[in-house]
Amino acid sequence: MLAGLLSASISVGSAYGMYWYVNLLGNVKTPPGGSGVTAQLPDEPTNVLIVGSDTREGLSQEEQGTKGSPEDVKGQRADTIILLHFDPDREQTVIVHLPRDLRVPIHGTGEVNKINTAFEGGAKRLVRTIQDFTRMPVHHYIEVNFAGFQRLVDEMGGVTICTDRALIDPIAELNIRGAGCHLLQGREALAFVRARHVEGDVIPDFARISRQQQFIRALLDQLFAPTAILKLTRLAEVAIDTLTVDENLNPIQIRDYVAALQGLGTPAVDFRVVPATPVTIDGIDYLEAVQPDTRKLFARLRSGAELGGIGKELAYTVQPANVRVRVFDAGGDTALVDRLLRRAGFDVLPSAAAPDGASDTAVVYAFNQSDLATYVLGYLTPRLGQLPVEVAPSGTRMGDAQVGVIVAPDAG
Repeated sequence: MLAGLLSASISVGSAYGMYWYVNLLGNVKTPPGGSGVTAQLPDEPTNVLIVGSDTREGLSQEEQGTKGSPEDVKGQRADTIILLHFDPDREQTVIVHLPRDLRVPIHGTGEVNKINTAFEGGAKRLVRTIQDFTRMPVHHYIEVNFAGFQRLVDEMGGVTICTDRALIDPIAELNIRGAGCHLLQGREALAFVRARHVEGDVIPDFARISRQQQFIRALLDQLFAPTAILKLTRLAEVAIDTLTVDENLNPIQIRDYVAALQGLGTPAVDFRVVPATPVTIDGIDYLEAVQPDTRKLFARLRSGAELGGIGKELAYTVQPANVRVRVFDAGGDTALVDRLLRRAGFDVLPSAAAPDGASDTAVVYAFNQSDLATYVLGYLTPRLGQLPVEVAPSGTRMGDAQVGVIVAPDAG
């Protein structure tokens, strides 16, 4: 997000833009004790660690009353851990979520614990714990806390998210009362990406990761919309004021990363999760990395090999970010349906003409994908009503899409 905001702000190439850009970066905060990142070799794929910190610093008095104050909730833990892997040779961005309950050796301590506890020892310990676990270098580090996340979302005017059901979690202060599309301002957006106690979730950490992936797609789709250009300068200033980054981040690198980031929200992005399974040890619930899949995932990232299906699916959880959907034009409001699907966080492929003879709005599916079609329908029903679900008729250009939506004049 930071790279997208700042790079866009100087893409006009003006001398003033570069001056403003460099001076903004001069105000960036770096982690106390350093970040521990690894120097990058020329032409090497880039790995960026993004950390959501649960520190209560910067929250208002009202918010501290419900979320706790820095005195009540001492220290900091990594609430969200994401590794972004940019590989220019593959023209792809891979986003790997590391569940916060993942059980790993904590660097420099001799203990095995939940990966988020490494952050209690600072950014450097977390970075080195992840490098040990993945055997991949971390080249850059970006950290955002609760208050910073809320400010960025509020400055964007909120982020619209579509859901297929009510999402209520009193502990996270999430209160989405029904299916449909909802404009989330900063506080509720934070609750959406943090919620771990939503009714219907089977494995809380996995369900939360699915919502985070959904939010990332929706946010970036909105961020790179033409209407967002007017806000980029202010958004960049807020980002600089709220984020903590490594010591080596500079304007040229950020400018280069924007090409990869602009692929987010398109088929150029690939969402993965460390393959893991729930375990209970001495009465404590963890997620244990599944081997050899986890080793294969990071080995293939390191070598630039195809990832296959490793880390693509979460146990008991469907992820909109990994469901490929194509909209087919049969004379209806395709822009409406495209917008609904993007706000739900689906991987929306370029639209195409509907097959000959298609006259009714319907959700269609490729071979053996009927369950995913029903899942997609759940996000469309609040706006479009109940639609038929059927196998894609002959002549439907599904391509890589698992699900299609034929949009006729009766839609909406």
